[in-house]
Amino acid sequence: LAAKAIALVPGIGRFNARVLQVATTTIVCLALIAGAVQQIYWANDLVIFERGHQLYPQSTYAKVGLARILQRAGENDRAIGLLKEGIAESAQNTNAYYLLAEAYSRVGNQAEGRRVLSQALALTTNPTEGALESADLAGLYGRLGDYKNALDLCSKVLVQTPDLLSALYNCGNIDFQVGRYAEAEKLLVRAVQQAPGEPAPLFWLGRVHLQTGLTQQAQQNFSNAVAIRPGVYDYHYWLAQAFEKGGNIPQARQQYQEALRLKPESQEVKLRLEALR
Repeated sequence: LAAKAIALVPGIGRFNARVLQVATTTIVCLALIAGAVQQIYWANDLVIFERGHQLYPQSTYAKVGLARILQRAGENDRAIGLLKEGIAESAQNTNAYYLLAEAYSRVGNQAEGRRVLSQALALTTNPTEGALESADLAGLYGRLGDYKNALDLCSKVLVQTPDLLSALYNCGNIDFQVGRYAEAEKLLVRAVQQAPGEPAPLFWLGRVHLQTGLTQQAQQNFSNAVAIRPGVYDYHYWLAQAFEKGGNIPQARQQYQEALRLKPESQEVKLRLEALR
């Protein structure tokens, strides 16, 4: 039922696949009120959107929605294929352009990501109309290696809304990428304070601490991120790095092994395990 409801949704907004889920949930809830007895667990987004795409393979919105979920699952190559199809079918679907730029950033193709982002911006009337949009765009600029635009946006949004979580996280991440470690630490500490249950700010704060020689703090941050979301390769890999740098070789080896289980093709992990034998 949820998958079929996808075909009734007219579209989804930039940066936010939840709009599609909310609209679909509304339709499903109407069916439930009418008498259908069923529980919808949105933790199974991938199953629902996969089924929606199967039922409506020509639906651009089903493709874009599925691509967004695939990105979250790390299946970026497949997401890129779906997004290209969606753009070919609906050249004005700005959300697909932004998602495609994000997908390119995740596979390391920054040049193509910047090209697609420029197309998205050309289609968007006011891409920085709000603080949240500005923070999200700054983060995307940073992931695509366009640090000048990223830092320019960060300086503006942090003045406008200094406590916005996405701004603290994205701008802290960007500061780390350009080597501004003191600034990155300040922003990421505040992000962790605001959202202690979110693993990503903890992870990047750990990266800052590891880079600046605060090994024990890095171990704690990475460990906390792993405890919140244990199935992420990067969290285990960098926790292993922190343990190795701190001289705790047994724990480092254990975390490298878990990272390899999550990503069996990782040559860097294989090299580290071989070095620690």
